[in-house]
Amino acid sequence: MLIFTMSAQEAPASRAMSLTVSRAVARAVTPGFDGMTHAAQAGAVEKMHHAVRKGAHLLEYAMLGALLTLALRGAGRRRAALTAVLLSAGWAAFDEMRQLTVPGRAGLMSDVWIDIAGAALGALAARLLLAVRRALRARR
Repeated sequence: MLIFTMSAQEAPASRAMSLTVSRAVARAVTPGFDGMTHAAQAGAVEKMHHAVRKGAHLLEYAMLGALLTLALRGAGRRRAALTAVLLSAGWAAFDEMRQLTVPGRAGLMSDVWIDIAGAALGALAARLLLAVRRALRARR
C-alpha cells in the first residue's frame, strides 16, 4: 500500500514531500546549514533531493523484499528470496508503467533497477535475520 500510495501522488505533492525529507537530511549532514543564506540552503537541499528520492525507492523495495521473503520462507530459503525479488521486480515494472498515467510523473527504467536492487537487499537482510535466529535457536 505504501508503494502504491506514494507513486500515485501527482508531481507537486510528491516533490513537496521529498523536499521536506531532503531539507531534514541537508540540515543533518551540512555543516553550518542553519547559518547559510536561503539560496545556499536551497542549493544544499536540491543536492540532497535526487539522493533522497532514489533512496526512498531503495528503502521501500527493501522492505517489500524482506517482507515477501519472510512471508514465503516456507517454500525454502533460496526459493523464498528469489521469488520475493521476482515479485518485487514485477511490481516495480507495473508501478513505473502506472506512473506514466499520473500527472507530472514519469516511469523510469532506472527506477525499476533501483527497486530490484532494494528488493534484493531486503531479501538478503531477511535471510540473514532468519540465519541468525536459527543459529541462536541451535545454541539453546
